Amino acid sequence: MESLFSKLFRYRERENRSPEEDYMTELLAYILQNHRSCLLSFLKECNIIEEGIEIKEITVTTQYILNNSESRPDIAIKLTDESGKQSIVFVENKINAAEGPNQLQRYFSYLSKENHKNLCSCYLIYITKNYDSK
Repeated sequence: MESLFSKLFRYRERENRSPEEDYMTELLAYILQNHRSCLLSFLKECNIIEEGIEIKEITVTTQYILNNSESRPDIAIKLTDESGKQSIVFVENKINAAEGPNQLQRYFSYLSKENHKNLCSCYLIYITKNYDSK
């Protein structure tokens, strides 16, 4: 497994590019991946899982590529509960940036297809530094 510091170094500051959003994404993903109680609290707070449901499998990835396209939700969380029910959660994180053209709509469309194809529950979470109504 690649270390957190190696992941953060990939996003070092370069001309015309600020790494704040990528840093925040990697830090949040690291916490969610390595601290199960934080992940479960986060998912409960977002009304994705209910109290008393046991999660058997969890996968947290960053910069998840959708169907060989340039669409990449910042964080993808895949869950399987005790009954075998699967869920996919995309987290999009914005700091000092606006949503890309139809970005959230593309993620929503992908999740809708996954929902119908695999009969899984799908969620999209949008986190912003400043309020952005969606």
